[in-house]
Amino acid sequence: MDPVAKEKLKQWKKDHQLMKVAAKKPKEKKTEQLSKREWEDIMGKNRPTYKRQTGSFRQRG
Repeated sequence: MDPVAKEKLKQWKKDHQLMKVAAKKPKEKKTEQLSKREWEDIMGKNRPTYKRQTGSFRQRG
């Protein structure tokens, strides 16, 4: 490539250079504060439990 064309190409690149877009920061998620009772409800602590006894299901506890 001749030097004149190389200079023109460098000048064109300089003139048409795109600005790099800054990386967007991920939005911080709001942390939900759950009470002890809500956690127990989610985990199913207060649900009725059943057990098989003589071919049928009986409620325990």
